[in-house]
Amino acid sequence: AYGQWIGYAVVEEKANRVVELLLGAIKPHHLMTAKVLSIGLLGLIQITAIGVLALTIGLVSNQLEIPAASASIVLWVIVWFLLGYAFYGSLYAAGGSLASNAQEAGSVMGPMSILVGIGYVLGLITVSGGVDTLLLRVASLIPFWAPMLMPARIARNWAENWEIATALVLMAVTGAAMIRLAGRIYVGG
Repeated sequence: AYGQWIGYAVVEEKANRVVELLLGAIKPHHLMTAKVLSIGLLGLIQITAIGVLALTIGLVSNQLEIPAASASIVLWVIVWFLLGYAFYGSLYAAGGSLASNAQEAGSVMGPMSILVGIGYVLGLITVSGGVDTLLLRVASLIPFWAPMLMPARIARNWAENWEIATALVLMAVTGAAMIRLAGRIYVGG
């Protein structure tokens, strides 16, 4: 959802012709990075508030049991969340750069949501299934799905160190390339 906010914010910026003033002052990929980070911060504040409220209600009402998890697993989940947000935020920024109005933006960003959905379903299979299949091993290396699959594989002790390192490098390189691509598309649009 926050990725779509980014895409629509880029489209609105372009429609209001604010872009001409902004691009005179900063580089396009810096503008895209700032947009991804600022909307990400707003989303993080919102998710944190909802999470704290839900956790408090669950603990007070004795309706919630928190499973034991090692600090390293929690840290991996946070790392993969941040990498995934940066990647998908950049992807939605590029999608917003392709569109010239809100109607087009929906058409451009729809297929991106399908990619997220595929990763989500594969993640559910990883968590609920008891087998580390070749499909899951390969999909956990692909940047579209690594943020959802690799933490689950790490938590189940299925991921080898080289797989984690490869997925991290691919995510970092792809995310950086995507934000630069979004800036180039933005200027071209």
